[in-house]
Amino acid sequence: MKIFMKITKTFILIIFWIVCFFNAGSTCWGYSNEQLKPDLIIIHELIKKGRSLEALKELRMMADHYPDQLDILFLWGITAVEESYHPNWTKEEREELLDEAISAFQIMLSKEPNLHRIHLELARVYFLKGKDALAKKHFKKVLKEETPVYVEKNIQHFLAQIKKRRPWQAMISFAIVYDSNIDKISDEDTIYIYSLPFTLDKNEDEDTSGTGLSLRASGEYQHKMTEHLRWRMGGNINNMNYQGSKFDTITILGYAGPGWSLNQTNELSVLAAFRHNQNSRTSHYQDVEVRIETSHLLGLVKMNTQALRYNRYFQDGKEQTGESYEARALLSLTPAFQAKAKIGQKYESPEFNDRSLSISSIEAGLTLALPQQINLDLSREEQRVRYKGNWFPYIEDGSSRRDRVSVFRLNIHRDNFELFGFRPFLSFEKEKRRSNAQLHSYKRTFIGLNFTLSY
Repeated sequence: MKIFMKITKTFILIIFWIVCFFNAGSTCWGYSNEQLKPDLIIIHELIKKGRSLEALKELRMMADHYPDQLDILFLWGITAVEESYHPNWTKEEREELLDEAISAFQIMLSKEPNLHRIHLELARVYFLKGKDALAKKHFKKVLKEETPVYVEKNIQHFLAQIKKRRPWQAMISFAIVYDSNIDKISDEDTIYIYSLPFTLDKNEDEDTSGTGLSLRASGEYQHKMTEHLRWRMGGNINNMNYQGSKFDTITILGYAGPGWSLNQTNELSVLAAFRHNQNSRTSHYQDVEVRIETSHLLGLVKMNTQALRYNRYFQDGKEQTGESYEARALLSLTPAFQAKAKIGQKYESPEFNDRSLSISSIEAGLTLALPQQINLDLSREEQRVRYKGNWFPYIEDGSSRRDRVSVFRLNIHRDNFELFGFRPFLSFEKEKRRSNAQLHSYKRTFIGLNFTLSY
């Protein structure tokens, strides 16, 4: 937190010097009378020499005499914030200085409500005071306007900090989707057994494409136990409904476990989870999972890893065990350009047959901030799936099955655009599986119009 405060302080100073100090011969806002210019130059010199308390006293008197001068009010607010960082102040005195800055900025907004720069400054002061709801309100107001990318990214950083220090978070979303191949069925209708062709009878009425509605809700609460230890508990519910109800599914997940903040850039969590899945075609099943999650910040790169061990209990009592490992990296090259990558490995071993499998996956993608605050998120994933066991008659010689799955994903959304608090985005997915097992290759296109509300 101390490092974050220093960053905030530095950012405010940069703004101050760029806008005010290097323009000392004129004004910050262009409203001062000519007779005030010498006084403002003196105040700039005091601040430059680190004598912000003296400058603050002068600004208080000037604000009393010239209550309509926006540049004086601006300097008053910025200087009060700067002085609040002085280590000699008590907590109460620091709060008073921040309240003084709030007062100055609020006076400015009462005269000019559309000074979005001041909404930004006011949001930062509320953040420093721990009034996250008010800070978020003013940050959101700035984001609704045309905002430079670097300013927007800085605001998103503040919003992430607000979300992180809040003990709970929640998300609700719904989507209208189209899936060209819901059940991932092959287009092939002929299987060769001992080189003889057999044509399968397909029911023309059993269409595996269609539109549907997805509803999803998730939440988590973190109870702080010590300075570095917290107890995490949460869950989510995901309900997918298609036309005709043949492919409807519902999944409910709950988890709990400890999380440690090892330092300011590294976190570790160990979570136990239970999952229930119910669909319209097959019997339901339950998973019992143990998951280890880590988060690391390495300069411009953010790393996340996950190790998962689970047992799956089917309705008929049979069991399937599995393990999965995953590592993700996000590299922020510029405020408008990010690169991401993922590698993963998964193993499944069912008790009821000898067809265990392993999945190796790799994914790479880019996030681009375009003009008009349009964001593109695109990625490509490749999977190699290896099965064990005899796959006759799908493979005539009884050898093992091998699949290659390619998935292209594209998400498009516009920053700061909301409908009744929900942020819409368009998702597109193209999937193709090529398999050496007959009747197991397929193609699939998925399109979704999503609406998400985060708390």
